Amino acid sequence: MEAKEFVEKIKAEAVDRASESYARMYSEPVVSAPETDFFQALNEHDKKLFLKILRDVQIDTLAGFLSYLDGDYWLEGQNEDVVIHFESKPTEKLNGDLADMFLESVNNSNT
Repeated sequence: MEAKEFVEKIKAEAVDRASESYARMYSEPVVSAPETDFFQALNEHDKKLFLKILRDVQIDTLAGFLSYLDGDYWLEGQNEDVVIHFESKPTEKLNGDLADMFLESVNNSNT
């Protein structure tokens, strides 16, 4: 698997499917909870806006995490690069551009 396909699959699971799951969970609640009651009280426009905000937070969070894996940011106390590879391709570094590829994938799916 190449980095671009890896990122596409992460987007499909962590953003697309999760967004669908949130929409279903809030639109068809099994039990009453403050967050589902809040969502149910919104008009249709505000429900769509709320779900878009959730999706944007998912995208921003994942892009930030991938930036750390890419080496764009370092954690306190970190003194070496993170290197990610598949077992079958130990010499092919997967990370380095994951965040950029992810955001490109998100932008392409929004157009």
